[in-house]
Amino acid sequence: MAVSFKVDAARNLRERVRRRSGPRFASRFDSFTFHAFAKRVIDNYRPALTGINALRPDYRIDPNDRIRGEQITFKDLVPLALEIVETNAYARGGIRQTYSHVFLDEVQDCTGQQYQLIKAAFGGTTAVLTAVGDTKQRIMAWAGALDGVMHTFADDFSAHPLPLYQNFRSAPRLRRMQNRMIARMDPAAVSPDDELIGDGGVIEVLGFNTEHDEARDLAALIDGWLREGTAPGCERSQLAGMSRSSAWSGCDR
Repeated sequence: MAVSFKVDAARNLRERVRRRSGPRFASRFDSFTFHAFAKRVIDNYRPALTGINALRPDYRIDPNDRIRGEQITFKDLVPLALEIVETNAYARGGIRQTYSHVFLDEVQDCTGQQYQLIKAAFGGTTAVLTAVGDTKQRIMAWAGALDGVMHTFADDFSAHPLPLYQNFRSAPRLRRMQNRMIARMDPAAVSPDDELIGDGGVIEVLGFNTEHDEARDLAALIDGWLREGTAPGCERSQLAGMSRSSAWSGCDR
């Protein structure tokens, strides 16, 4: 099983596994967002929810409103799944027998409850867990991202840290710029110079006085790319700047 944060990331992981292994083996692989995994737990073990959290079989999910027994919100999914896993041995056993290997993506943005759900489901078991994250890209602190989650994961699951030096998403010029920032932020993760050779990519630094100016100008920039024929799904850039500035790399076309 793979667990990620965004729907497109979960879909991307699923498609990559299918391309590499074929449909027969890919059918044994589940790729979820945290919310989708939580909903699978609730749907499979819903009777374990009792009291004020009990749900009817035909319960609904609403963006905002919760109705006892009939309707929950997206924010309720992970807490309710966690309640099931923590209190019901049958549910824990079923999940553990289903998944022998678990891949966690973008772990630096994992919230306390999301991490606790994974720990409650697989902690102390023979399941093999792999967590990928980059603390330099931790952008969800405002949404409850767990501080120090990579070290917590390593301690809880006896994980061995493996730094990833190679970046296949950015052109050489942007990687060299990133490398100088990384040298200040995380010296142990600096890429060797011989891996950053090349002149591909374009870096533009754009300054803005307000967030409204930034939004307007970036929207116009993206609109221009679309009018030029750039496919909407093209990963044209990676934001690597600070407040009121942006650094962009060229898109491979």
